[in-house]
Amino acid sequence: MENNNNHINMDEEFDELNEGDSQEEIIDDINQEGIIVDKKDGEEEENNDMSEEPKELNEEELAQLDEQEMMEESSRRVKTIITKYGNDIDQRKVKIDFNDGVICVAISNDGKFIAGGSCDNSYSVYSIEHNMSYKKTYENTVSSLAFSHDSTLLAVASYDATVRVIDITGNIKHSLDGYDEFEWVQFHPMGHVVIAGSVDGAIWLWNGDSGKLITTLNSGIPTTIGRVTPDGKHIVAGYQDGSIRIWSPKTQESIKMSICQPTESVEITSIEMIPTSKIGIIGAADGNCYLFNEELGRICATLKSDNEDTSVESVGMNKLHSNFAFSGSLDGIIRMYDMDNGQIVHEFIHSEDHFSVTKISPLQGQYVLTTFGMDSRIKLWDLRTKNCIKEMGGHQDGIICAEVNWDKKLIVTGSEDNTMGLFAL
Repeated sequence: MENNNNHINMDEEFDELNEGDSQEEIIDDINQEGIIVDKKDGEEEENNDMSEEPKELNEEELAQLDEQEMMEESSRRVKTIITKYGNDIDQRKVKIDFNDGVICVAISNDGKFIAGGSCDNSYSVYSIEHNMSYKKTYENTVSSLAFSHDSTLLAVASYDATVRVIDITGNIKHSLDGYDEFEWVQFHPMGHVVIAGSVDGAIWLWNGDSGKLITTLNSGIPTTIGRVTPDGKHIVAGYQDGSIRIWSPKTQESIKMSICQPTESVEITSIEMIPTSKIGIIGAADGNCYLFNEELGRICATLKSDNEDTSVESVGMNKLHSNFAFSGSLDGIIRMYDMDNGQIVHEFIHSEDHFSVTKISPLQGQYVLTTFGMDSRIKLWDLRTKNCIKEMGGHQDGIICAEVNWDKKLIVTGSEDNTMGLFAL
C-alpha cells in the first residue's frame, strides 16, 4: 500500500485545356467528368444519370464517425464543466488517480473501503480508516466490482474473461475463468457466492471461499445487467434483446419476460429491487421503465417517458406516502413516477445542459434522492419540496458511476477525468 494525499473545380479544369482544342473536343472532355454542355448556348446542367450515389459507410468508418462525435461531445462537456465549476471548491475527501476513465465503483457495507475499476485495466482499493490504497493492473478493462455483504471480500470482473476474488489486504484468493468478457458481478446478499454475467449470455456462480464452480445459467443472449433478489433466492438478469429472466440457481430454470416484440431489440440498461417488495423496476434503452413481479414472473406495468429517444441509465424505487419509481436518463432528467397509476408526477432537471444522468440513489423510507451526472455534479433532492438541497462537485469531467452508503453517509464516484472520488453526505 502507498499513501494517497472531387468535387471538380471547373475553373481549374477549363484553365488546363489547350487553346487549340475544338469545341467538340472540349465537350467530350467535359462529358467524361460528368457534366453536359448545351452546344447551342453553353449552359451547363448536371448529368443526373452519372451523378454519384451517397457512399455507404462500412463498420470501421461508422465506428470512426461515432468516435469523432464522442470526442467532440466530450470536449464540449469538459469546456462547459470548467467554465461553470472550474473555480468551485473540490469537495472530494479523497481522490484516487487512474490513467483512464473509472467505469465502476463499490463501497463496502461497513464503510471502511472503496474500490474503483478503470479502462486502463486496473483497479484500486482505498482504506478510509487507514488512508492507504493499493492498485493492481490486469490484461483488460475492469468492468465491474463488488464487495461481499460482510466487507471481507472483493470481486473484480474484467473483459479478460476473468473474475478475481480478493481479500481486503489485496491478496488474490481465486481467479475464476469464464469464456468471454464479464459485464457485471455481484455477491450473494447473505454469503460468499460470486455471481457474474458475461457477453456470451452465461451467468456464472462460484463459491468465493473455495473457488469452486457452483453452476452456470445460459441464455445465449448477451447479458447487460444482473441483480440478486433481496431474499437471495433468484437472479434477475437483463439482456441485450430486451428480455429479462428470473433465474433459480437451484433448478437452473428461468422465467422469461420481454419488454418488446420478438422482431425488436431494446437493451435492458438497469434493474433495481428493494427488500420490502416483490416488485422490481427495469430501465431500458427505449426511454421507458417497466415494473415486474418477481413471484409471478411477468411485466405488470410500463412507466412511459415523455422522451422515448433517450435511454434510461439508472432506476430506483422508494416506498413513502405512496409507491414511487425514479429514472435517470441521457437527457439529464430524473422522472418521478407514481407506481400506482404509472404517471409522471415530477421531473427533476439534474443538468440544464442536458448532460446524462448516470446514477440515482433514493434513501429508502426517506424523502431524499441523490443524483449523479455527466455534468460532474452530485445533487441531493428533497422529494417533498422538489428542491435541490445540496450540490457537490470536484471532478473535472462527467461522473460515470457512483455508489452511496447511506448508513455511513459516504459516496464513491468514478469519472471520465480518470479519478475515483470519495464524498461525505
